[in-house]
Amino acid sequence: DAGVIAALKLYTANALFLAPLFVLVALTLVQLEVGLALLATAIVVSELLANQLYNVTLVQHRYIPVLLSVLLKNAALLGVTTWFALANPEDMTFERVLYVWFGLSLAGTLVLVTQWWWRARPLDRDVELPIDPAVGAQRKASMTHFLIGLMGILSLQADRFVIGALLPLETVGVFFRHALLVSLAYQLFNIGSHNRLLPRVFETAKTQPVSSLVPIVVREWLLLTVLVGTGFAIVLGLDALTGRIFSERFSLDPLLAAILLLGGVIRTGADFCAMLCNATHHEREIFRSQILAFSVGTVAMILLTFRCGLYGAAAGGTAASLFYLIVISRRFAKTKDTA
Repeated sequence: DAGVIAALKLYTANALFLAPLFVLVALTLVQLEVGLALLATAIVVSELLANQLYNVTLVQHRYIPVLLSVLLKNAALLGVTTWFALANPEDMTFERVLYVWFGLSLAGTLVLVTQWWWRARPLDRDVELPIDPAVGAQRKASMTHFLIGLMGILSLQADRFVIGALLPLETVGVFFRHALLVSLAYQLFNIGSHNRLLPRVFETAKTQPVSSLVPIVVREWLLLTVLVGTGFAIVLGLDALTGRIFSERFSLDPLLAAILLLGGVIRTGADFCAMLCNATHHEREIFRSQILAFSVGTVAMILLTFRCGLYGAAAGGTAASLFYLIVISRRFAKTKDTA
């Protein structure tokens, strides 16, 4: 609980620093009214808090009931917007949805804070932490993690930038349609596999040799690969049995989807290696691997896009993921030998 309070101080400082920038972007680029920009800012802060609560529950299961308030808020938002869309489509305006979202976010945040305060252990709130809880010290300690996250975003968005700059608009639309499906599968990996395995790996790393961690993530990666491959094969089979109705209806290219899915599976393997480096406190190795893979992968993606168009771009992204997997696994092997 003392760790949660220290983290909230950091999140508050970050929100106070970044909120004006977000408002500026909303007013200039999105051209929202001042009131709507402020509502959007409040919603963003509330959603970030809810997301961090999910991370807390992975470490401390005592807070799982608190997370239910977030689920109820999201279910209420989905229900209201669905009602607008089906019963009163003319009432489903951007402003109205934003007002509803803000009201539910505010209520959900108040319930969330109340539940946490009720479940927090008073003696744990003031316990001495193994790290300096000051905001400046936390920022300094987490700078590498921030850079890792930033490079992760750039790596995942690199193909979007390259394709948007080099290919015609119609082709870009085709790519984004396929990339959306693959990104949904990647999000399922983050929720159902990576985040589920993370606490176990970190806990095991405290008491057992590094070598004991490898079979855990390899088994999970192989299971994920089999599930993705089997699911894709089933979808292709059903599509063939129905006379390609699904792929024609949504203009889906099985080959393009297969290349992107392969890249996603390879990327999950690299993320598992990064998890092992993180568990053994070799975050800088992750950052160095990301920089190298991003640089080489982006160049390869540009060249392949010029050469082969859309398929080249997809193949370049897959090649970038493969290069990242090779680099990060080699760096982990070296750190494992010295651990």
